[in-house]
Amino acid sequence: MVAVMLSIWFRRRDQLAPVDGVREDLERFVDSLRGMSDDEVGAVVAFAAIARVALRRAGVFPDELLQITSAKKQANAQLAVARVVRRYRAERRFAEATGVMVWLHTLRALSTPEVRHLGREMWRQLQRGPLQALVVLQDMRVPLLSDVTMECSRIPHDLHPDDDPS
Repeated sequence: MVAVMLSIWFRRRDQLAPVDGVREDLERFVDSLRGMSDDEVGAVVAFAAIARVALRRAGVFPDELLQITSAKKQANAQLAVARVVRRYRAERRFAEATGVMVWLHTLRALSTPEVRHLGREMWRQLQRGPLQALVVLQDMRVPLLSDVTMECSRIPHDLHPDDDPS
């Protein structure tokens, strides 16, 4: 009996270990957003918008994955987006890496119920930045009416902060 209970405990612990890592990463990201000024959050939103458009155009992150899902396609998108983050970090392109991290955390929150509340909190913090993001994008000479500027105000429906049950 004890052996069966220990087996179940270890199996459950192994299943939750990846969730704990995702939770810790997302908590740190949300904490960093909380510590940023609105202008800094605007820069994150701008780079997230640029990343979203690029990932969509590359076929890595189609619109259908911007909802709660556990599909294999979503897991593949997470892996591809994580590779982009690693590449940007290795190239010391930290602003771009941070923008892509928004989408990696979004995908994780959409597929992992245990961290969905943190995904909503991340988007609550990002709501401080769309107007400032437009200024950043204007400085980068991105046309005012473009896919990128439209992306600045997008919040995945299933992670909208106003729908937070807590």
